[in-house]
Amino acid sequence: MNLNSSNLCHEGMDQLLQTQLATVEEVNRYLIELKASIGQNDIEALNATLSAEYLPINEIENLENRRHQILIQYGFEASNDGLSECIKWCDDNDGILFKRYQTLIASLVQLQQSIQINALLVNKGQERIKKSVSLLTGQVNNEKSNTYSKNGQTYDSISKRSISQA
Repeated sequence: MNLNSSNLCHEGMDQLLQTQLATVEEVNRYLIELKASIGQNDIEALNATLSAEYLPINEIENLENRRHQILIQYGFEASNDGLSECIKWCDDNDGILFKRYQTLIASLVQLQQSIQINALLVNKGQERIKKSVSLLTGQVNNEKSNTYSKNGQTYDSISKRSISQA
């Protein structure tokens, strides 16, 4: 491929990586706001954040499709290895594309961690609510505990309090 193709590839990849990075950072900010609201039990802030509903799923999919198009257009495999090869081929001497790609990877790792933390917080909140409801209603959650009779037989009744948990 010639120098002009390399320059066009560089411009397309640069624009794409910048857009992907901005999109991932927006989602990260959104998840950080959710995490803060959940962690502080701030229902009003949580509802306000959730009402915004900004998860650019379609935009992310379109950017991924655009990346595949660019890679195929310049003769590279539409995979992470193909992307790495493409960046090596069309990057300039300053390594701008490589640096943007590394920044994008770091943001994606942060996004993954935010998703995992938010999932843990939500699960913890659900467990706390289930326990509170159980205490208030006198019903036992049979998913995690069993109720036993005096002779050690398991009761299947939901309205009995647990005597022992296995």
